[in-house]
Amino acid sequence: MRETTLAGTKVPGRTSAECPDGVTLKAGAISQCVATYEGAEIPYEVKISDSYTKGSTITSHTTEAQKGVLVAKFVYNALYESYGAGSGRTDASKLACDEIPSRRRSN
Repeated sequence: MRETTLAGTKVPGRTSAECPDGVTLKAGAISQCVATYEGAEIPYEVKISDSYTKGSTITSHTTEAQKGVLVAKFVYNALYESYGAGSGRTDASKLACDEIPSRRRSN
C-alpha cells in the first residue's frame, strides 16, 4: 500500500500503512486498511485471492485505494513539462494558477 501510494503521488514523502483489524486470511476475504502520505489518510481494501488455501506459503492478494492524494509538486511538475521553457509551446506565457495546497485528498 505504501508503494502504491507513492507511485500514485509521484512525489517522495513519508508513508505508513496499517490494517487495524488485521488481514483476514480466507479465500475472497476483504480487509480494510489505511495508508498515509504525509499525514493524509487513504483507505484501502485488501482482497485475498479466491484461490487461497489455508497454510499457503504464498498469499496472492490485490489492494485497491478507495481515495487518492493529489500533490501540488506533481501538478507543478506536470505543468512545467507541458508548458515550461523547454516545451516549445508559444502559448506557455498564458498559463497561470493560484498556489495549490501541498496535498489534497480526493473523494
